[in-house]
Amino acid sequence: MKAIKDFLTEWPLLNAISLLGLVLYISGFLVWNFYLYTLGFIDDSFLQAKFILTGLTFCLTSFFLFCLVYLPGLLFRHIYHQYRQTGFLSEYFSGSFEFYYKALLTGVGITCLLLWMIIYSSVIFPYIPQLLGGGQPRAISFIVEEKSAEILNSFGIVLGEGEKYQTPPTLCIVHENSGLVFVALEDRILALYKSLLTGYVSLPGPKQQNEQKCIFIATEWSKKGLLFSLLLVETNFENLLLAVFDRPYRKGFIAQ
Repeated sequence: MKAIKDFLTEWPLLNAISLLGLVLYISGFLVWNFYLYTLGFIDDSFLQAKFILTGLTFCLTSFFLFCLVYLPGLLFRHIYHQYRQTGFLSEYFSGSFEFYYKALLTGVGITCLLLWMIIYSSVIFPYIPQLLGGGQPRAISFIVEEKSAEILNSFGIVLGEGEKYQTPPTLCIVHENSGLVFVALEDRILALYKSLLTGYVSLPGPKQQNEQKCIFIATEWSKKGLLFSLLLVETNFENLLLAVFDRPYRKGFIAQ
């Protein structure tokens, strides 16, 4: 450990690149898993290269949002310092202002970051193409064997008209890893083992039109999942109040 620490200290650029890569990777991992959580799943496969690109896109958009939020604070602080130099403000007030200003800025920053990650993951993320670090669903068709076709048919995935082994090119793939592929249908979301599938087919012609429908399906599921999660938090909070204080909570606050 000491050798690694000495090496990173000797090479600060490498240290900065390593830290940046770690931040991007963790950010991408959190965005993807929060998005999948609203769909009812969690991906515990930590080693995925696309997390880095997702984290980069999220951090860039967060930086621009941070500038929009932080610049008014800088302007307010500049005005404050102008008044301070004129002696208009007392020393006691000046010291208190610095403490509360930093505390407020930190609290607002953390809160805004969490809210932004929730909004970004559940609303904006499905509209961004995966090539740019987003989670836009892909519209493809499956090639399956006869036994796998029977299993898929029981879950609402049928073969195409006149096809023996291929489904229509309207299946919405919201995510996949080395072992699973996540398919969003209008009435359900499935996590299928890739061993059920023989291959994929992508048709460039109707692909764009089908993917627009897939985006709509994914965002609707994500919004419903987010609302359900908030209602679950409200219910748990109500149960906690009843258990600890024997005091009911006003029901239906989030639903209203």
